[in-house]
Amino acid sequence: MAIMHLMSFLNDPSKTNYAEGNIKCALSTLSHSDSVEAQRMAASAFARVTLESQRVVDPETMESILFLLEAKDSNIQCDALTALFCLTYEEDMNDNKDLVVKLGGLKPIIQMISANDSAADSTAQMYAAGCMANLASHAKNAPMIATPEVLGMLAGLAQVTEPKLQLHAANALCSLAKDPKSLKALVDANVVPVMIKLLDSPYPQVQSVYATAIGFLALHDDCRDILAESGAKVVSALVGLLNSNSAKQRCEAALALNAKAANPVHQIAIVCNGGLAPLLRMMQSLLEAEVLASLQCLETISGLPYNKTAILETGILKHLMKLMDPPTHHKIRNRALVVINSLVKGAEQQTLISLYNSGLIDRILAEALMAPGTLQAEMMGIVSLFTDNDKLRPKLLRDNVLSTAIALLESPSYNVQLVCAWIISVLAIKSDTNTGPTTPATKSRPFVKAWDSLRVVFVQIFRGAERTLQHLTLKTISRLLNAGNIELTKLILHSTTIGSAIAYLIESSRTRPATLSPQISANESDIDRGQVLDEALILHDLIKTMRTVISGPKVP
Repeated sequence: MAIMHLMSFLNDPSKTNYAEGNIKCALSTLSHSDSVEAQRMAASAFARVTLESQRVVDPETMESILFLLEAKDSNIQCDALTALFCLTYEEDMNDNKDLVVKLGGLKPIIQMISANDSAADSTAQMYAAGCMANLASHAKNAPMIATPEVLGMLAGLAQVTEPKLQLHAANALCSLAKDPKSLKALVDANVVPVMIKLLDSPYPQVQSVYATAIGFLALHDDCRDILAESGAKVVSALVGLLNSNSAKQRCEAALALNAKAANPVHQIAIVCNGGLAPLLRMMQSLLEAEVLASLQCLETISGLPYNKTAILETGILKHLMKLMDPPTHHKIRNRALVVINSLVKGAEQQTLISLYNSGLIDRILAEALMAPGTLQAEMMGIVSLFTDNDKLRPKLLRDNVLSTAIALLESPSYNVQLVCAWIISVLAIKSDTNTGPTTPATKSRPFVKAWDSLRVVFVQIFRGAERTLQHLTLKTISRLLNAGNIELTKLILHSTTIGSAIAYLIESSRTRPATLSPQISANESDIDRGQVLDEALILHDLIKTMRTVISGPKVP
């Protein structure tokens, strides 16, 4: 009867659910039969139906498959392993992976991996290794799999000449490297050096998996000493993988290098081993994941002065600027800006001047007004790094930096407002650096031209509630008054709206606390109400004193 039910099921393609009803009972009966032929029929059916339809099964169905693993017939074992592999392959089959372990499936799988006495055993070993890799991909199973016995077996399997066995072992070890507890077991079992060694595997897929695994290992303190001992070898191997024909492999290598680059020595090693050229090629890929992986690695290695120079000499900046263009995906634009920010931050003066001369500022200003708020903050954050340089500040004033920053002070993004207020305040600093035939009057002329716009925005800030913006604006006005430009000084001193707004700010600071932007918390504000009040009183007294010396008609 069981055979009849099974044949009926197999002959009807519309029937796919083998885990319920008569077919479930039939498969269970045949699996547990004393007849080898009946078991062969059940195992073959399981292999066939699971290849066609993967589903979460109940304990009874899984137990039938596991029972067949104990059969003496290698064909039965291979078919049962095929079914087990299919039922545990996909990520959404974690319930099946749980069942295998709960029902004791690890033991027969381990036995089959360890046996290699014949060609039949070799086939079973292949399937068993694949099942082990699938089971290890479920974090819940990792502690049960990461035992000295299994890890030693996987380490041995990882070094055989058969590429599929190497790959299954690599996948299992890589999955275990994701879990902190099983990762410690990998270290204790001395498996990590084997994984490093196999970065040189002759099989590209295996190399790719170990590149991913090294990325996980590099994130954990337990592995850092081991990786440091093999630092040059690991970096060299990963840089080599950046030149792979496989985009997936290139991405995994770049991300692994990014994790390794937490160590400054490895940051330099990536550059010295020729990593910049393939990273540049990856930046120009049509695949978003590949571009993002290369940018992430570049961001990490671009902090060191030596690397900054090397990156600029490679021509990477030109391509980073191309990635700022609007047609580019938002994530890529943002990441490219983050890399540029890292290049500019802490750059030596000559490097900073080279960056300025590249046209970077012009490119940013051309895009900033129309860019989304998150990108505006990154763009103007880069500009702000240039304003700290005394030699470049007058040049920036002659560019459109001031007008762009003023326009973006009215952005709905608090972060954009803040960085633009900072830029304006720094540009207002009186520079003592001799940058050419300029006078206080000519240096401050852009502020004279922009005063009407500045005045309107300054008044809005004073009548608003953002303490940090208010503090920066007060500092800016004080600096402008000390800039030495008589025309600008008169505009400020005799502005009725500015005077009224400062008076309002003083009164409101005394009587009620300013509320913070909903985008920041009280803990994130560096400026308290008392600091704003003190700065406002200082500016009020300065204006009052200067008015007695510099007369002029009242202006708006």
